[in-house]
Amino acid sequence: MKSPSLLENRPAGYSVVLECLARQQLAVPRSKLKRILGFPPLHPDAWPWFAGAVGEMQVGRILAKLGEEWTVLHAVPVGEGRTDIDHVVIGPAGLFTINNEAPPRCKGLGFAEGADDRRAEDGPPA
Repeated sequence: MKSPSLLENRPAGYSVVLECLARQQLAVPRSKLKRILGFPPLHPDAWPWFAGAVGEMQVGRILAKLGEEWTVLHAVPVGEGRTDIDHVVIGPAGLFTINNEAPPRCKGLGFAEGADDRRAEDGPPA
């Protein structure tokens, strides 16, 4: 397996997945009743990070379709803090940086057509 510590091996959503998992550590396991009733397993603090990871992975899949003349890097660190650039694209037309941002009122987790109108930070459907 390739080491994600090397920048060129990082998958799309790498940083937000790590943050989601860190937040998920706060979750208390669901009771059997909550599992039966379909309560979501994600801790409320992990939900926006999960939604962000899904968005970054969707963009990553699109960028993966670029030709061989393009180099795509994901989760490129900026400075010494936890800030990163979601995607850096380098190719014949130049260098581009892409940061994913959910619209103020996104259409569900995957922004799917016909999904209910809620923001990622609103959490999963009740």
